[in-house]
Amino acid sequence: MSPRLPLLTVVLTVSFLALATWILRIEAQPTQEIAYDDGSPDAYMNQAEGKHLAVKFSLPSGWSSAKLLTVRYHIHSYPTTFRVHVYDSDGVTEIAHLDVTPTTTGWFDVDLSPYSITLTGDFYVTIEYLTSDNPYIDTDTTEPIDLRSYRGTPGSWTLVNDMDIMIRAVVQQPAPVGGVVLQAGSFSSILPYIIALAVLAAVMVSLVTTLKDTKA
Repeated sequence: MSPRLPLLTVVLTVSFLALATWILRIEAQPTQEIAYDDGSPDAYMNQAEGKHLAVKFSLPSGWSSAKLLTVRYHIHSYPTTFRVHVYDSDGVTEIAHLDVTPTTTGWFDVDLSPYSITLTGDFYVTIEYLTSDNPYIDTDTTEPIDLRSYRGTPGSWTLVNDMDIMIRAVVQQPAPVGGVVLQAGSFSSILPYIIALAVLAAVMVSLVTTLKDTKA
């Protein structure tokens, strides 16, 4: 066997493991759930068809940008299809929207990671009512009130000053320059298969090199 074969195998394996470690480090970027309610519903709200309930969010302290992964709505009753909107800091410029249907009451999570939304400042998350009055969204009336909840329509928001609407946002710090943010768990679940393929490739390269050396 050629003396180059063990060295080639080691180099390929170490290179792949270094790449996998780098990707996992990117995947592990911090996430944070931004919430202005205390988690305990005290009352609820709804709106007429075409109207919105909204919460204005700010990025976590020290963050200059973030990926928006998930938005969460606390459904009080009558789970019904509604439209999720994400607006920029002006409360008018739309970043994304989609229709969703909760299947039960309590926290209802909407995955926005496929939209690759990058935020650099304040943003609004809203529920637009496609059916008058339904669903009912829970609110927190316990002091202090954060004064971040609104009702109305984009460009015509009215501050809700006596309660916090229970809408939350989960954000993730961007990866280092040149990296790509992956949602938690997405890469690690397939890592063993990629490692196996890399080892197989290294073995195949070794065999091909062996055959060439034998013929020579």
